[in-house]
Amino acid sequence: MFSILSKYSDIIKRTDIVTYEFEENQVRIKIELELTDGSLLIIKDYKFSNNTRKYAYHWMGSDRKLKIRWDNAPHWDSVSTFPHHKHVGRNENILISTDTDIESVLDYIKKILKSPQPLSPSLLTAFRPVPFFVTKALRHKGIFIIFTFVSSCLCG
Repeated sequence: MFSILSKYSDIIKRTDIVTYEFEENQVRIKIELELTDGSLLIIKDYKFSNNTRKYAYHWMGSDRKLKIRWDNAPHWDSVSTFPHHKHVGRNENILISTDTDIESVLDYIKKILKSPQPLSPSLLTAFRPVPFFVTKALRHKGIFIIFTFVSSCLCG
């Protein structure tokens, strides 16, 4: 993990290791990274003794509002990359995700931070063309309405 983080020292301003535990075949990691633009990336990565893994990489702007969260919580089974997905801008805005480890997430963030012009939130996914299913969840009068449609865009 630390060799991976050192590879991105040009975009990492501060590293706080909150949890770093090993027990036989289990690993629990929680790290907070302050990035050079003032944004914050919270890394949670767990490997269990049965060799399954749970992760969440929560990237917030300097205002601490969600930019993107990549995770594998099994909530969105209609997403073609299930259980891997990302929340862009809002928790309800679910997109496919092939970024399933910290290195690919940091590569993605580095592309955005090093881009010559600031990217608007609507362009945060503009890196490669991918057809995908978009699942939206709306809450109306206490009832969740979930719908899915096929789309294509330049997605990272």
